Amino acid sequence: MAEFSLEKTIKEGIEQAMKEPIADGKSITEWAAIGMKAPRWISVKDRLPEKPGRYLCWFGKNTFAVGASIVPYIPDLHWFASLESLERYENVTHWMPLPEPPKEAEA
Repeated sequence: MAEFSLEKTIKEGIEQAMKEPIADGKSITEWAAIGMKAPRWISVKDRLPEKPGRYLCWFGKNTFAVGASIVPYIPDLHWFASLESLERYENVTHWMPLPEPPKEAEA
């Protein structure tokens, strides 16, 4: 008979639990991997986008409109209300990349 080890039993139980489906047929490990890929807010104090494009931006509480909006950004220039007017936004506090668009439904 093998010697009982509480540490080994707990470790094996955790490993098995990490593999078991918990929701939508996915395990804790799979959901964690999905969560790591999810966009997260980035402070403009930490860094700015490296590429021009449209980003989801958060406007701070000291502004006329607290909340989020999709805003164009051009590196070394700034955030803009629109590229036509080139009106700059000075009050963006956080940003994140936009998620991938949904895949077209197959007909």
